[in-house]
Amino acid sequence: MKLGLALFLYICSLGTVAQQSSIQASLDSLKAITSAESNQESRIALFKSIFEDYKLSQFKVAHWAAEEGLGIVPAEEVEDLAYFNEALGYSYQKLFVMDSALSFYLVALDLYKGMNKHTESARIMDAIARIHRKLQNHEKALWYYSHAYAIYEELNDDEGRARILNEQGAVFENMGEKRKALASYRESLGIQMERNDSVGIGYALEFIGYNYMQQDSLDLSEEYLLRALEYRENMDDDFALMLNQYALGELFHNKGEYDKSIAHLEVCFQLSEKLSFVDIRQYALEIAIENKKAKGEFESAILLMEQRNALQDSLTQVANQARVEELSEQFQSVERENQILIQQNEIQVQNNWIYGLSISSVLLTLIGALLYRQQRLKNYQILQEANLKLAMSTIENQNKIQTLRMEISRDLHDNIGTQLTFVISSIDGIKHLLGVDESSMIHRKLERISAFSRETIRELRDTIWAMNMANISISDLKDRISNFISKAGDSLEGLEFKFYDQTADSDDFHFNSKDGMYVYRIIQEAVNNAVKHANASSIKVYITTDNQSLIIEVKDNGKGVDERSTEGNGITNMRKRTKELGGEFKLSSSSKGTTVTLKLPIQTS
Repeated sequence: MKLGLALFLYICSLGTVAQQSSIQASLDSLKAITSAESNQESRIALFKSIFEDYKLSQFKVAHWAAEEGLGIVPAEEVEDLAYFNEALGYSYQKLFVMDSALSFYLVALDLYKGMNKHTESARIMDAIARIHRKLQNHEKALWYYSHAYAIYEELNDDEGRARILNEQGAVFENMGEKRKALASYRESLGIQMERNDSVGIGYALEFIGYNYMQQDSLDLSEEYLLRALEYRENMDDDFALMLNQYALGELFHNKGEYDKSIAHLEVCFQLSEKLSFVDIRQYALEIAIENKKAKGEFESAILLMEQRNALQDSLTQVANQARVEELSEQFQSVERENQILIQQNEIQVQNNWIYGLSISSVLLTLIGALLYRQQRLKNYQILQEANLKLAMSTIENQNKIQTLRMEISRDLHDNIGTQLTFVISSIDGIKHLLGVDESSMIHRKLERISAFSRETIRELRDTIWAMNMANISISDLKDRISNFISKAGDSLEGLEFKFYDQTADSDDFHFNSKDGMYVYRIIQEAVNNAVKHANASSIKVYITTDNQSLIIEVKDNGKGVDERSTEGNGITNMRKRTKELGGEFKLSSSSKGTTVTLKLPIQTS
């Protein structure tokens, strides 16, 4: 998931003003060249050549060539029609217009099938499956992959079979079926070993290693990722090596071998800088920060956080710039189309006046119809302009709000967070210098101040987490709750904490940052009340969804509380927050324990 997102942002980062100028210059030059060619066959060949030259670098130029080529191909030239439909599907896919990409790919597939071109048909099915995989249409993706695999098997194309197996494994992983994914990767590895394809072997080994990491089989993961590294180090493929080093960095972090993790991430940093691949560097920084924190090297962790924040700001600006440019291009396109329609309309009006000198009755009818059409065109143009301006204004306001939120969160982190860390360090230093007995009043007071400062830092981190997110999905909330429960269990001996996640992983439901923080605080308060007042040996948190509602339960097996005095112990705050969220709050208690139930409405994206 992370690597897929990194590749997407990397492509978006190419959409700068300088590149837009370069693309327009290329288009102007190529239009002049193709216009000068009068022979139709030569022009078709020229558009094919342009598409092949630009399909890996300037997708808009490649798209223009495919569109122009398809427009001049005669209906009887089926092979050329198939070629340009496939080319348009490819270019739309690279431009992230997936619906159009699927439409042209399906036309190309029918044409290739009609010509019994099996290799081309398998290639198109593979491309269609990839689109469905990115759109999370898992069943459709698997259907097309299976049919492409069957064709490659008939053609004895082992390279095609191995590639399909790897991509099919990625679909199974997205579906949460890790064992099926592993089986696909292993079969792919077997084929690549028979072919002695070092590149394919390296990727298959990495996929298997990463799969084992997801299944928490860390020793097996290490074995396969190191084998993949041996192959990558003997090849001139810095991109594959960078991904391998990142995977090993993540693995050794999960194993608690932080020095090894740091060593691999350092190599990943060097390669990401060499390739100008800032997104992988961002993900590697996240792991590096956790490594430093685990080792107690908090100053180094803070420096890495500053680097990560700078990268996040850069990526946010690039993505927003790309969106603004896309809207601007749409606006200009609508403007051009409307100008053409208005010009055509004016020409038609003039022609009708000439013909109308002899046919007065027809003239009156045509004038009325044309005036009506012209007014509709103008109204349509005004509506389009208003919609586009509103969209651009909305994006600009959202950017300003997000920038302000990020500035505030950075100030909280860099100023207050750093100062509190200094306070804790100073208290520890004072205790060491004074050498006071642990039972003394001074030691106890210093301990309370230190504990209060640490708690304040945790609260500050939660606030910064919420401020940095415009929307908080259920997945985000589950991760935060799971982390809180895990830390609570680690810090309190003799008290068992359990977190039961009974929801499907989905980002279709979300809260805004304020409401998401309220939900998190209610759960925190319920758990803290159970710890402080229930004398419980077990606390369990359940989270599930029911239609358009999120249901959270916090249960303990303690002594219970007096329901006549339930407005104490923070319960009043929980009730008020639940009311502001538009939800339902329920507390039930007996001698066998207490249950806090929270039912909240959730929004759909």
